[in-house]
Amino acid sequence: MSRYNHNPYKVHPPSKDHRALPELDIALHPNSANFADDISDKKQFNERFIESRISDRGGDEGLYVFMALHNFILFTILSIFFTMEEPSLLELPWVLYPVYAMAVCCVCFVGAMVQSEPIRFNRQAQLVHFRWGRERCLSLPWRQINAFSVAGKKGAFSYYVLHLHFLKPKNIAVEDDGDFKTIAISGMFDDADTSFWMYPNMLRYEFIRRYMEVGLDGIQPDNVFWEENEIRKPTGSAVGIMPRLLPFLARTNIVNKIWFSFWHLLVFGPLIDLWVKRKINRFQWPEDIERLCAEGADLSAFDTTPVKARSDRYYRYAYSDYQYVNRSGKLHS
Repeated sequence: MSRYNHNPYKVHPPSKDHRALPELDIALHPNSANFADDISDKKQFNERFIESRISDRGGDEGLYVFMALHNFILFTILSIFFTMEEPSLLELPWVLYPVYAMAVCCVCFVGAMVQSEPIRFNRQAQLVHFRWGRERCLSLPWRQINAFSVAGKKGAFSYYVLHLHFLKPKNIAVEDDGDFKTIAISGMFDDADTSFWMYPNMLRYEFIRRYMEVGLDGIQPDNVFWEENEIRKPTGSAVGIMPRLLPFLARTNIVNKIWFSFWHLLVFGPLIDLWVKRKINRFQWPEDIERLCAEGADLSAFDTTPVKARSDRYYRYAYSDYQYVNRSGKLHS
């Protein structure tokens, strides 16, 4: 039993789709915790904090979809126009105009909704900083985290995403988030953290947990991934997601890259990426958070003791769930 089961900040699963992951003092078994993230960017990964930039991934899925619709309609209009004996915009099917206008409006609307939502895991202060609403940022203790692997569905495909929950502090007004008793934030650093199985969620949770306990030494890339040249920055790029989720498809990596490059150009991806990056890079953390993340910060008001993992009990992925094991990997009751 975890020493945190009596934790007053414990959050029960909000729904049957939420699978609670182990408490902070139980680590993923070392044989299952193999990281492939390039953490060389000192602005994003350092001994004071690491920062999730999942919203800073170069383009938004909604923008890509609506831009694809926009380009398809535009291509249809131009094809009809240039195949007419006497080209005239007035002779085109009238229904194309409102449909095209609607596609343009959708692109503009989704683009206006894009915003940066970075999350900082402040190791030196043992705090988690994140944006709450459009104008507010919160800082909550890391030791109050409750991790969940949340099942979702997109069309015919099921997937899991990592959510980190806090009990809502008393100073958060109800009108800020309705009647929910918890605050949920994303635990993802990369699009590949969303998968059809739970293991990538567990791996990312362990990545954050281990950093908050021991620092950068605990999240260094595994030598195997260096040898296979599979180290990449966790910025949410779509290239390489499938080989990472399905190792047996790694041999088709070049096909995956060619397909993504074709799709990216077809929807004017480079222009979308540039616009989104310029917009979300405007975000700046408030001064009080920057002070807590700075070298030599005054942290006397905070409990900066890391949550230490047990050495006698671990967990590992098993049969669409997880099981507890001991150090040698044998089942632990």
